[in-house]
Amino acid sequence: MFNSDTPIKSMAEDTLGRKLFCQELGEAILSYKGIDSLVIGLFGNWGSGKTSVINMTLEYINIICKDKSLEEKPVVIKFNPWNYSEQNQLICQFFEQLAIVLKSNNYSNERIKKIGEKLEIYANLFKPFSFIPTIGPIASLITEIIGSLGNASKAWNDFKEKDLNSTKEELNNLLNSQSQKIIVIIDNIDRLNNIEIRQIFQLVKSLGDFPNTIYLLSFDRHVVTNAL
Repeated sequence: MFNSDTPIKSMAEDTLGRKLFCQELGEAILSYKGIDSLVIGLFGNWGSGKTSVINMTLEYINIICKDKSLEEKPVVIKFNPWNYSEQNQLICQFFEQLAIVLKSNNYSNERIKKIGEKLEIYANLFKPFSFIPTIGPIASLITEIIGSLGNASKAWNDFKEKDLNSTKEELNNLLNSQSQKIIVIIDNIDRLNNIEIRQIFQLVKSLGDFPNTIYLLSFDRHVVTNAL
């Protein structure tokens, strides 16, 4: 007899008695009323059923929030870092994915859509910049104003850092002014390479630690500890 390792999607499929744990996890997430970004770690060895637990927890959250108004329901976003092969683009793609979901027609809340638009700007600031010298009179003007390629790169980096800070501040203000929670699920972190694992924790604890956001991260603690 063969059994696949495909995660279950419903509490009705649970044969390992994890339904109660998933319900309690769902209750804990929904009961968090704080504004500060919250990060929850779901630890387990590879193949121990972390994705199944996440699926059952989200199912329970959907059941509890079924009769709530759109503004009261949390926004749930699943981000799969495996979908992005280039590690340099992982952070940019993360914020772009958030922006796409928040701007979708699933959320009629105009404030949430505005947050999505601002996140799109934030994502673009993480895209790599290539300074390509132009030719002709414009090149002479640029050379005269900026001085050198090195100065041009420094000027761009200074601008980007300033714009990152101001855009993030605007995002924080927008998220502070509303109470709808944004739940971000990042699964299978332990299957990434060491650089990507560090990038995930950088964006969760530094770049994406926005108000009213809850991160649920699943991974093998030993693998991630070694990577960090």
